[in-house]
Amino acid sequence: LVDQGIVPRPRARKMAGAFLEILKRGVDALEIDPGLEDLQPNVEKAVIALIGPDDAGDVGIARARAEFSHVAAHLALREETLATIVEQLRVNRQLLDLASRHVETIVPYYTQHMRAEPITFGYYFSSFSEAFVQNALRMRDTYLRFSRSPAGVGHIVPTPLPLDRKRIAEMMDLDEVVDHSLYAYLNSDVFVDALGTASISAATVSRLCLDFWWWASNELEIIRFGDAWCGGSFIMPHKRNPSWLKALRFAAMAVKARHSEAQDLWMHGTPMFLVGSLPIPGLTHEGLKSLRYCCELLAGALADLSIDVNRA
Repeated sequence: LVDQGIVPRPRARKMAGAFLEILKRGVDALEIDPGLEDLQPNVEKAVIALIGPDDAGDVGIARARAEFSHVAAHLALREETLATIVEQLRVNRQLLDLASRHVETIVPYYTQHMRAEPITFGYYFSSFSEAFVQNALRMRDTYLRFSRSPAGVGHIVPTPLPLDRKRIAEMMDLDEVVDHSLYAYLNSDVFVDALGTASISAATVSRLCLDFWWWASNELEIIRFGDAWCGGSFIMPHKRNPSWLKALRFAAMAVKARHSEAQDLWMHGTPMFLVGSLPIPGLTHEGLKSLRYCCELLAGALADLSIDVNRA
């Protein structure tokens, strides 16, 4: 706005200083007044308290108030998507390590819980390695879709003020801009897409843990997890229940549930009733967080997994 001659540079300098001070204090120090309804008016109130209403009056110029939280969610979820890719690759490293150490460890595979062809654990773990690579590639494609900036689209229609949206995108380290304001305004398809990708990844995790339950059972006793990953029984304390698998399964199911909820909101929410889409970024945050928790559990347990080669 300074470059466009809309906001005087001294005023912009004061606003930038206020923003940095608010950032330094942290989100917990920001007083939220529900009567102000949205994030932007509450931030503006904090800026006014620091530099006065005259200089703070341009905080929201040329921007819809909803854009502040929508763009913030877009940037935050972009970073969360990248963090989720990193966690998936951590799991893949553990899978490749196990595969390389058990290239010749023969084990019977089972179909319908009946013994089928023999394979090796190297063969088995490398198959899931490929699955995790594909999941990471899907997530990378989602990350690239977050590279289109929705900033400056206005409220249904764009502002007549000369915003340079490409310049704004560059300042946020985004590659391009969403072309159409009505499409971009509170558009949540990129969030639903991230949850859909996460849901596929969670399904891969869940399928793997179902095989682990089978191989770790008393009847087979082929794989074993360290004490940190097991729990006992109240009436049978000698048991070594692989309790972490239950936590992983519930977390994987939570990812799918968040995706289903977001997809329903998106499918059945008319664009004119825009508030119907407001929960979707929060659901995406919860879903990605649950998937990263799955990956954290899985990577840790795989590092502490042992295989009874002779019994296998």
